[in-house]
Amino acid sequence: MSLRRLAYTIVIYLLTPIVLLRLLWRSIKSPQYRQRIAERFGYINDISVEGPIWIHAVSVGEFIAAVPLIKKVMQQYPEHKILITTTTPTGSARVKDIFANQIGHQVEHCYLPYDLPGSVSRFLNKTKPCLALIMETEIWPNLFAAVNKKNIPLYIANARLSKKSMLGYQKFPALVGEALANVDHICARDDSDCERFQTLIFDEGVNEGADEVSKVSATGNIKFDIKIDEAQIEAGREFKNKVLGKGRKVLVAASTHAGEDEKVLNAFNMLLKEYPDLQLLIVPRHPERFATVAELCEGEGFEVVTRSSGMSAKEVPVYIGDSMGEMLLYFAASDVAFIGGSLVPVGGHNMLEAMAIGVPVISGAHVHNFQDIAENMVARTAGFLVDDENELAKKAAELLGSKELAQRMVANAKQFLEDNRGAIDAIIGRIALSLDKDQKG
Repeated sequence: MSLRRLAYTIVIYLLTPIVLLRLLWRSIKSPQYRQRIAERFGYINDISVEGPIWIHAVSVGEFIAAVPLIKKVMQQYPEHKILITTTTPTGSARVKDIFANQIGHQVEHCYLPYDLPGSVSRFLNKTKPCLALIMETEIWPNLFAAVNKKNIPLYIANARLSKKSMLGYQKFPALVGEALANVDHICARDDSDCERFQTLIFDEGVNEGADEVSKVSATGNIKFDIKIDEAQIEAGREFKNKVLGKGRKVLVAASTHAGEDEKVLNAFNMLLKEYPDLQLLIVPRHPERFATVAELCEGEGFEVVTRSSGMSAKEVPVYIGDSMGEMLLYFAASDVAFIGGSLVPVGGHNMLEAMAIGVPVISGAHVHNFQDIAENMVARTAGFLVDDENELAKKAAELLGSKELAQRMVANAKQFLEDNRGAIDAIIGRIALSLDKDQKG
């Protein structure tokens, strides 16, 4: 172990008690956080898989985006089991929901262990993956070193690296460069991400002599490869007719965060002056906030119905989507979609799902996690970006009042998606270089 990684490891050990306390604190509202803690240290007793293709998606958003890729890998390599790891209970729940019929058979699931040498070693010794595929940008020095030591091909897929993140990693160039040297290939989302990764890997004299082309390439963003089943759209229409009210206009506020719900309610109040029968469907990002948001809406004088109540909301102004895994249903039941995490400095959330469903999209301006998508969305008139609740109300009113504008935006959005598909096939082509070679060997 190099001195730089030793220092890093000591810091991680020192931080571990704080991390555990944070888990216990979060478990006050979400008990799942204090469950299966042993898995976070590599003690995995409930799976019996060896030699799987291992795919890691840190949380819900990354996992949902990775589902089409995971299914394509399963189809392409049916002889391999798939091990899916996450780090959050919500991500874990979605894995179990989507692959319910395959869990314990073709698919196994557990938490990714903390980046401690012992935890990582136990995890790898138990699972013995034949290939590791890390989604988005997760850089773990000890994990990557251990994977390399065991000669397991390691890929980072759909990799994104913002300017801010790159500057943060550049504070530790040797440590990060050493970690990335263990990666066989980085499949970046676009040319900008590709260039930033190359800067991160090869600046400061790190990894001199390595081939930039073989190390990093722009394979596209798998989020564009989303395909919506017509049955999902029909289910949304039926849900609207039976639960929300046939003929009513619906504004969905998807994946909202603390401090944002108030802004959405302010915009909703403005819209009610012009559209008194409009319904607001709020879907908080985190389950522990479901009750809080319902109380907030009631405190503002709105009658509320929740999804979990099973009650009809045909005469109610606000509906709370307090469920997991039903966002596509909510989008399909709506006339306009606001994508949350964007009126507050969270970084935004994926707006492509709503586009794929066929609902016009509005997002706030805090979209640094989706900056390139957001900029191209606006340039192609495939969606709106707004600075505050006043602009949110204005743009929503325009879309609600003009069927022509809404249809044009939806058409532009679908073409935007179509023009950027193909990332999954490109990533499969990359990992095939290792998997097919291993099969032949």
